[in-house]
Amino acid sequence: MGRKLTLWIAVALAACSGNRPTQSRAPERKPTAAATEAPKPPPPVVRAPPREDNRGVMGGPRDDTAFEWDVADVDDVVEPELENIPPISRFVATQLAPYLETRRAKLATQGPAGHGIVVLTRLAEATHLHQVLSPLALREQLTFGRDPVEQGAFSPSGLLTYRGDQLGTENFQIWDLNLETRNRQLLTDGESRNGGFRWLTDGSLAFTSNRRNGTDMDLYLLSAKAAAQGKPATLAAELPGQWVIQSTSRDAKQILLLEYLAADQATLHVLDLETGKRRPVRELEPGVSTTLGLFSGKPGEVYALSDRGGEFARVFKIDTDSGVWTPVTARYKWNVEEFALSGDGKLLAFTLNEDGYSMLYLQPLPKGNPRPARSIPRGVISALRFADARSLLFNLSTPTSPPDVFGFDIRTSKLTAWTRSEVGGMPKSSLVNPTIVTTKAPDGT
Repeated sequence: MGRKLTLWIAVALAACSGNRPTQSRAPERKPTAAATEAPKPPPPVVRAPPREDNRGVMGGPRDDTAFEWDVADVDDVVEPELENIPPISRFVATQLAPYLETRRAKLATQGPAGHGIVVLTRLAEATHLHQVLSPLALREQLTFGRDPVEQGAFSPSGLLTYRGDQLGTENFQIWDLNLETRNRQLLTDGESRNGGFRWLTDGSLAFTSNRRNGTDMDLYLLSAKAAAQGKPATLAAELPGQWVIQSTSRDAKQILLLEYLAADQATLHVLDLETGKRRPVRELEPGVSTTLGLFSGKPGEVYALSDRGGEFARVFKIDTDSGVWTPVTARYKWNVEEFALSGDGKLLAFTLNEDGYSMLYLQPLPKGNPRPARSIPRGVISALRFADARSLLFNLSTPTSPPDVFGFDIRTSKLTAWTRSEVGGMPKSSLVNPTIVTTKAPDGT
């Protein structure tokens, strides 16, 4: 504020001194045509790249739970950039800060051989990977630096592979990290934007990247041998538009890809790595979104989440050879939001969005009845996966607690907290469960 006030005083004094009469004034000369400067071209418009949502889609819907706010960067006088938006003062930022200082933990991957878990959490400036060896044990930080990490998984050789931002550009890069020697190897080109990665059972790394033309997210493969020799990944398939890897087959011959056009227009494709050919499980249709997909383990069989044929999303089993779609979950008046398939393909876990809360169900396959897991507190579940044949792992956030990682025993229905995050400067007693109020719409629904 003081710097701006000094500047305005200096300008005012200069203006006043310029209006004082002088004893003599030389006649003004009009500039000649030769002295006229050509108009400067307008500066180029620099557009920020679209952000990545929680499923890895560039520009898709995003739950920005990793929001950070630095009070020191907020001036006392901020000119509003939008109409009818009041200025944000340092006082307002200070009052808001305790609500933005809550910690959170999100599941990244299981530890090697299933020992412990690795979570994404922010203890300092940026979100990084931390290892937790047992429930509520100390979080051991694995990655460091000013740039946040988005994804982590252990490679077949035991190295920690992770994907993170670079200098705030959101041109995410992928690294291998040896946790014993702390040696780090860059697996991508250091310049392009690289999407989510998956390890194949043959030891190859698959990821999407806009390396070819800066726009399309093509598929690249990096073999273990090439990585050891420091060679770059090879282009496996040119993919026009936005694509995200969903699943890889057990024989490492096929990859399931999500083609994303809009929130209500997306579909899945099966890519054959030997021939390079891909075929959609269903062509793109306006108003139909087929998103989350998994190979079941049986050849030619895919499980997918789609709102095809109805208002709400449900789980389908798809025969990729015949194109036959078979509903797996019933028609609910809620969306199925996430699902996971056990390793033997005999159990389906899925969550329904019931009045804004996630309700977890367990359904034996192929035709069992779903049963709800009522021991889980009302909240929002994400990153649902099977830890082994008898337990699940997922993130859970509730109205009174930030996101944390939990384990769920399928046989006993016991819920185990792996992490417990702080709520910053807020008293926990100030956090309450909301009351759900329902009313009829004008059309009677």
